[in-house]
Amino acid sequence: GATPIANHQFFTRLGQKIITNMTVMTQAGKLYELDMRLRPSGNSGPLVTSLTAFQEYQREKAWTWEHQALTRARVVVGDSEITRALNAEVREALSRPRDRDALAREVLEMRTRMFKEKAPPQGTFDIKQSRGGIIDVEFLAQFLMLANAHHHPQILHSAIPKTLMALRQAGLLDSESYKTLDQAYALLRLVENRLRLMHDRSENRIGPDPVLRHRLAKLCHLPEGEQIVEVLSRHAKAVYGIYRRELAVVDHTDA
Repeated sequence: GATPIANHQFFTRLGQKIITNMTVMTQAGKLYELDMRLRPSGNSGPLVTSLTAFQEYQREKAWTWEHQALTRARVVVGDSEITRALNAEVREALSRPRDRDALAREVLEMRTRMFKEKAPPQGTFDIKQSRGGIIDVEFLAQFLMLANAHHHPQILHSAIPKTLMALRQAGLLDSESYKTLDQAYALLRLVENRLRLMHDRSENRIGPDPVLRHRLAKLCHLPEGEQIVEVLSRHAKAVYGIYRRELAVVDHTDA
């Protein structure tokens, strides 16, 4: 008969097979881009883990940036009992009391490091990395979740638009700031989608090419005469002002 193998070995092999099937290059391209380096210990860490090991890691060893990433976690499919247990553990990890100032410093340190490593070249707007871009909106939302979830667990959502709405409803974000962030994030995500369609790959930078900029503006349904980078820059400036205010710092790594 079949040779039995340990649970960990079985699910590691299953995980590897799923990843291969989802990322294999076909004539139509890849189904998804998957980055498994963000798991605990990176590429040297286990691909799968037990619920107990997950609980211990999140409670005792996880870095702040890992809890930021955990705010985006959601179960796609699986056993209902395990799903409930996992969701409960995620909420427990994200809802623990935190020192707001210490949390702000850690979030800012990570964001500053990312910006220094991936800052866009002069004349280029990066919808993710430029100041006031996608990452600043997400880092701000994640900071506010981690800082306030202990007293406001209803703000925990894996989708940023839902998070922003919950923060406004909880009185943790004023209406004007909510509107600014929500509109900017929607536009940035739209541009991200159109860039990927144009390049047939993950692409976040808008260079100086006027033809590309004009085409992108039309794909994003901007009014005639509106320049895509100028519009994005206006939104980004407003976002970055809220970002600096909420984290109570002046960050000098402006894009």
